[in-house]
Parts: sequence; structure tokens; C-alpha cells
Amino acid sequence: MFRRNGARRGVRRGVLGLLALVAAALAVPAATDMSTASAATPRAALVKEGHVDLFLTSELASALRGAGITPYAVVPTTAMTNWDVPVFRIPLRGGELQRNPYSGNFAGGWLHFDRGGLGFRMGDRRIEFSRFDADLTRGEIRAVVNGEHSSSFPVFTFRVNADQVSFSAPVVSIDGVGLRFTPEAQVLFNAAFGRQVLNGDIDAGNYSARAVLSNS
Repeated sequence: MFRRNGARRGVRRGVLGLLALVAAALAVPAATDMSTASAATPRAALVKEGHVDLFLTSELASALRGAGITPYAVVPTTAMTNWDVPVFRIPLRGGELQRNPYSGNFAGGWLHFDRGGLGFRMGDRRIEFSRFDADLTRGEIRAVVNGEHSSSFPVFTFRVNADQVSFSAPVVSIDGVGLRFTPEAQVLFNAAFGRQVLNGDIDAGNYSARAVLSNS
């Protein structure tokens, strides 16, 4: 994407340095919530395949257009063209979904996305979030930034309610889950474009998932 290899290396070093600074400034030790522990062990089903559709909000799409920033798909993610707002379909290649053994309700789990992801560009400036991992229990999506595989950062936060998850073996559907950019993602995004585009008042979007289970 950059014109010179030297410029690319300089930008990569800058991103690595910024990642380290953001981690030091914003990382908070995770606390274990013992109040949610249950004597019942959730039933786990492995995800064989599927996809997640990521819908950007009209508010975010408008802010991006105003700043001259274009969102794009990082293959094998595909951009869906028949919607009023940007929509991206990201393949799943694994995961685990858990159900309460007594109520049968959704109880947590995780989703591992394929190599693709979501990118944003403005001329020679860009930032890419790829290789997503979604912790459905904690409500967090982590991603690699600009292909730096040595570390991943929390990019989105969300909350899944039991009524947003439906089981119809072997398919599990998760619908209408809202996403917000984390402070880390906002710092990285704004620094990449040298301007204040994201802030805590802008919702990123929402997602829906269809997962096929290998054992249901």
C-alpha cells in the first residue's frame, strides 16, 4: 500500500511503538468474577464453520466519509453490496459455544475468525484489523493490527444476551449484537490518520453470526 519499502518499515516501527504505549497506558488487569461461577458445568459444542456479518452504523459510516476514510474488506472477508450501510462477511474457522445444562440457554464461548478482517484507508494511510477472536463470555473481540502477529489488541466490546442466541441443530444464530470500539482501538485509529475520527460516543456497528456445530 505504501510507495517505498523504507516508508513501510518506518510506519510498521511506528505502529509497534504505538501498540506498546497503548498497552502500557490502557491495559487493566483482568479480574475474575466469582459471582458468575456455577456448580453446573456448561455443555460445550465445537464450531466447525460459519460466518459473521459485521454491519457498520450509519453514524460511523458518515464520520468516515466526512474524514475521507474508506472501509474495505481484508480477504477472505467480503464486502456485501446490497445494504445501505457497509456490511462485511467474515468467515469462521473454529470456536466453541456453551449452553447451561439445565436451562439450555446460551452460556458463553468463543469464535475464531478466518485470516480476513476489516481495514480503513485514506490515501497512503491505512489501518487493518484482522485475525479476529471473539470472547463471547467476556464480550470482547481482539485483533491483530496491520499484520503484526506478535500481539493482538482488544478492538471491540459487546454484550450477548441469551435472547439473541438461538439453537437449531446443527446451526446456532446470534443476532443484533452491538459493538463499540475500545479505547485502545480509538487511539490506534486516530493516530493512523492523524485526526480525531473516533470517540467514545460513536457506536461501531453490530454483528450477526451463523455457526455450524460439529457436535450438537
